[in-house]
Amino acid sequence: GKRGISIYTQKLTEALNTGGVVQIMVTDAYMKHQIKSTAKKLGLKLVYALADDFLYIKPIALDGEQKRLLLLLREPRTENELKAKGLELHLKDTLSQLAGSGLAHILRDKWVLTEKGMDAL
Repeated sequence: GKRGISIYTQKLTEALNTGGVVQIMVTDAYMKHQIKSTAKKLGLKLVYALADDFLYIKPIALDGEQKRLLLLLREPRTENELKAKGLELHLKDTLSQLAGSGLAHILRDKWVLTEKGMDAL
């Protein structure tokens, strides 16, 4: 018969749609690996946060333009410099989403990726 959607696909999709996270035990290497490879298949980036014995995994869907923005933010840039790049996205909204996910922040009036953001690339 038809194979069902994997539990990992389900968990990641749900977290993506609700802005939530997938919570696993830090020691659960198997599950972490499964989630990683599922995310790859789905074209999602993952951001990790550690708390006590748990790993919280937040999936992030990046389209081409958002990915371009992330790549640009490997170097610190002002909002105007970013505007000049002619990205086809709502810059302010996207930047605040990146900040909310802990992927980018403002440093001396310039936007730049955080360590988490670098990892997500």
